[in-house]
Amino acid sequence: MLKWMAAIARDTTVAIGITAILFALLNLAAAYALKQEQFPPPDPMSSGIISPYTPEGIAILKQALPDEDLAQLKQRIQGLPYVTHPSLEFAVPPTDSPVTRIGVENIRYHDEWSDDEVKRRLSSGNLTMILGGSTTFGHYVKNDETWPYYFDRMIMERGEVSLNFGTIAYDQEREIDRLVYELRRGVRPRRVIFLDGLNDMFLIVSSNLRTGDRLLYETFMPNRGEVAVSGGLRLGDRNWWRLMTEALPAVQWLERLSEQEPSADRIVYGRDAFIQGFDFREAEWVRYFWYKWAPPRAAQLRAELIAQYKTNLDFLDQLSKAFGFEPLLFYQPIGLFDPANEFVTDKARQTPAYALLASLDAAVRAEISADRLKMIDLSGALDPLGKGRYIDVSHYSPRAHALIAAAIFAHVEPLSP
Repeated sequence: MLKWMAAIARDTTVAIGITAILFALLNLAAAYALKQEQFPPPDPMSSGIISPYTPEGIAILKQALPDEDLAQLKQRIQGLPYVTHPSLEFAVPPTDSPVTRIGVENIRYHDEWSDDEVKRRLSSGNLTMILGGSTTFGHYVKNDETWPYYFDRMIMERGEVSLNFGTIAYDQEREIDRLVYELRRGVRPRRVIFLDGLNDMFLIVSSNLRTGDRLLYETFMPNRGEVAVSGGLRLGDRNWWRLMTEALPAVQWLERLSEQEPSADRIVYGRDAFIQGFDFREAEWVRYFWYKWAPPRAAQLRAELIAQYKTNLDFLDQLSKAFGFEPLLFYQPIGLFDPANEFVTDKARQTPAYALLASLDAAVRAEISADRLKMIDLSGALDPLGKGRYIDVSHYSPRAHALIAAAIFAHVEPLSP
């Protein structure tokens, strides 16, 4: 009997051991397979763009910032994370670094400003609110090198003040959302300036949702893969056994194999989330493989972009009359299409994706030139500069920021008493 029980125990131990070894080997193999996946996948156009983080990029960066050493240049090119916001789609965190200060209302500060100074300006009767994306925020440039900083110095002589509400990755629709948000909070600007272009183009080619619903993948997806709060559930309640199982490489690998890979012919273009729902996996594929599905829809995307601008302009016209501010909308110089931008190589310019974006840019500028789009084209603002206009593919050097401020100031009349 004892021998029989010992044999059973031995066989059971061997079986468990073999199972454990096979389980471990399966997960190691799955982990290796998952590691071979490159994410995000290579983008043909982006692979032809020189990063400022590389030695080649640093050499180009030196043309824009010739008086700075390598350590100073690297200090500039530090990214800022996105954070969620209960009302707006996203924001950036409060920051106080040698290059960047962000504080009250997510506003970019001047070096000498305190929170009280920003609050004073928010309640001013002569406030210019400045909205835009990272080129307005001043990505990679110091607080006193952004075009809103230079512009503020110019209007100060008129007894006017301004605030830089520029936010990294914002497009015109998100800027309008931000404006409405501030109006609801009681801010009453006399003038509102928008500087837009590149982000509007990238958003329209990287989301298949219908106009008005398009979202910025990087800020929406990572934090909203599950419903955070639902009726009857406590925040923080989790099925830990399920989470542990889903964390296993083998489970993730098998899930990859079982999923049907989205493709250009299977995505739902113009997806209406009310009726057709929202597909997280489709949204991810559309964002990272935009160069596959968007170029064949070039004509449609051009028409949608122009229609979107016109809708925005009409909304701002009505909003400005209701709240008594002057809207001024500028179409920015876009580094991606500037032949003087050495960060963009011929390899990038020869891709269908680049041709698509260039056609969107040309269509918008043609509409502005024909006076069918009430925006001001600043495409020639950087002509006085030869080299050194940019500090990466799209962001302006300090000297370029100064030129943009002067170009915008030339279109701004003094506020009436």
